[in-house]
Amino acid sequence: MANLFFDLDGTLVDTLPGIARALNEALRASGVPFSYTAKECERLIGRGTDVLVHRALAHLDEPSLFAEVKAAYLPRYEAFQVAGSKPYPGLKETLGKLKGEGHRLFVYTNKPDKLAKELLAFHFGDGFFEEIQGQLETRGVKPNPEPIFAMMAARGLAKEDSYYVGDSIVDYETSVAAGLPLILVTYGYGNYGEEWTQKALFVAKEAADIGKIPL
Repeated sequence: MANLFFDLDGTLVDTLPGIARALNEALRASGVPFSYTAKECERLIGRGTDVLVHRALAHLDEPSLFAEVKAAYLPRYEAFQVAGSKPYPGLKETLGKLKGEGHRLFVYTNKPDKLAKELLAFHFGDGFFEEIQGQLETRGVKPNPEPIFAMMAARGLAKEDSYYVGDSIVDYETSVAAGLPLILVTYGYGNYGEEWTQKALFVAKEAADIGKIPL
């Protein structure tokens, strides 16, 4: 049986509506005179909240704004993250099938830990995933592989039976850092050509494809 470590945003759940709304309200509250569409937010996410805010402010020469916008963003995202978010089509059924076959499901994401657990409990129910590890202020974000190693060590999981599943370049970097094969999902936020798909052990063009992989 396989141990599957999943990214969250763009892999399990489409979260762009809440991210875009929270970011734009935070920018407006901080006096920043521009906003982003949900599509434009795709290029801002993937490496945690700090990078999201820094990228959003990248063309402004006002470093002092970072702390203000971040402080405005986090409570807004907590309030908005569920609104408009949804698991990708067929994903819940596919993951339920994998669990029924005995595969073990985990989540390692750069979304703040508390918010990741709340969002996944809302969409999948408490205890659906064996463990969820999100961003904590006390440690580095992905591609830091230590949370994966900790989850594996706590359960005696073998690396040769484990995979990382994600949609972004940082997920590829995480799989390399952890020494795990990558299952790249191309239905999420990444936009990959042949060069990137060749780096993955398997490619899933839709959620149901994950269930067809010979694990």
